[in-house]
Amino acid sequence: MNKQRKAPGDLERVRRFVNTLQVGRKTDLLSDTAGVAEWFAHEDLAPAGVRVARADLRHATQLREDLGPAEGVPRSRLLVGLL
Repeated sequence: MNKQRKAPGDLERVRRFVNTLQVGRKTDLLSDTAGVAEWFAHEDLAPAGVRVARADLRHATQLREDLGPAEGVPRSRLLVGLL
Protein backbone atom coordinates (compact mmCIF):
# COMPACT_ATOMS: atom_id res chain seq x y z
CA MET A 1 0.00 0.00 0.00
CA ASN A 2 1.39 3.39 -1.03
CA LYS A 3 0.84 5.93 1.73
CA GLN A 4 1.86 9.48 0.93
CA ARG A 5 2.42 12.00 3.68
CA LYS A 6 0.67 15.31 3.35
CA ALA A 7 2.81 18.38 2.98
CA PRO A 8 2.33 21.18 5.51
CA GLY A 9 -0.08 24.02 4.77
CA ASP A 10 -0.23 25.37 1.24
CA LEU A 11 2.61 23.09 0.16
CA GLU A 12 0.05 20.28 0.03
CA ARG A 13 -1.40 21.92 -3.07
CA VAL A 14 2.07 22.00 -4.63
CA ARG A 15 2.48 18.28 -3.88
CA ARG A 16 -0.89 17.53 -5.49
CA PHE A 17 0.08 19.64 -8.52
CA VAL A 18 3.36 17.76 -9.01
CA ASN A 19 1.48 14.49 -8.61
CA THR A 20 -0.95 15.25 -11.42
CA LEU A 21 1.48 13.09 -13.38
CA GLN A 22 1.62 9.50 -12.15
CA VAL A 23 4.22 7.77 -14.27
CA GLY A 24 3.71 4.35 -12.72
CA ARG A 25 -0.03 4.51 -13.32
CA LYS A 26 0.38 6.16 -16.72
CA THR A 27 -2.01 8.98 -15.85
CA ASP A 28 -1.60 12.69 -16.47
CA LEU A 29 -4.37 14.98 -15.21
CA LEU A 30 -2.79 17.84 -17.18
CA SER A 31 -2.63 16.01 -20.51
CA ASP A 32 -4.81 18.57 -22.28
CA THR A 33 -6.32 22.03 -21.81
CA ALA A 34 -9.55 20.58 -20.39
CA GLY A 35 -7.56 18.70 -17.75
CA VAL A 36 -5.72 21.86 -16.72
CA ALA A 37 -8.99 23.77 -16.47
CA GLU A 38 -10.59 20.99 -14.41
CA TRP A 39 -7.64 20.67 -12.01
CA PHE A 40 -7.38 24.41 -11.39
CA ALA A 41 -11.14 24.69 -10.87
CA HIS A 42 -11.13 21.71 -8.50
CA GLU A 43 -8.37 23.40 -6.48
CA ASP A 44 -10.38 26.68 -6.43
CA LEU A 45 -7.61 28.42 -8.36
CA ALA A 46 -9.88 29.24 -11.30
CA PRO A 47 -13.63 29.37 -11.88
CA ALA A 48 -15.38 26.30 -13.28
CA GLY A 49 -15.42 26.40 -17.06
CA VAL A 50 -12.32 28.60 -17.33
CA ARG A 51 -10.83 28.59 -20.82
CA VAL A 52 -7.27 27.35 -20.99
CA ALA A 53 -5.06 28.01 -24.00
CA ARG A 54 -2.39 25.64 -25.29
CA ALA A 55 0.23 28.06 -23.98
CA ASP A 56 -1.31 27.73 -20.51
CA LEU A 57 -1.05 23.94 -20.82
CA ARG A 58 2.63 24.24 -21.75
CA HIS A 59 3.29 26.59 -18.82
CA ALA A 60 1.50 24.30 -16.35
CA THR A 61 3.36 21.17 -17.44
CA GLN A 62 6.69 23.00 -17.49
CA LEU A 63 6.09 24.32 -13.97
CA ARG A 64 5.23 20.81 -12.82
CA GLU A 65 8.48 19.49 -14.30
CA ASP A 66 10.47 22.33 -12.74
CA LEU A 67 9.04 21.60 -9.30
CA GLY A 68 10.10 17.98 -9.25
CA PRO A 69 9.53 14.54 -10.66
CA ALA A 70 6.16 12.85 -10.48
CA GLU A 71 4.85 10.71 -7.65
CA GLY A 72 6.04 12.89 -4.78
CA VAL A 73 9.79 12.42 -5.12
CA PRO A 74 11.27 15.93 -5.04
CA ARG A 75 14.51 16.44 -6.93
CA SER A 76 15.85 19.54 -5.23
CA ARG A 77 17.15 19.75 -1.70
CA LEU A 78 15.10 22.92 -1.26
CA LEU A 79 11.86 21.05 -1.86
CA VAL A 80 13.00 18.17 0.34
CA GLY A 81 13.50 20.66 3.16
CA LEU A 82 10.14 22.32 2.58
CA LEU A 83 8.13 19.12 2.29
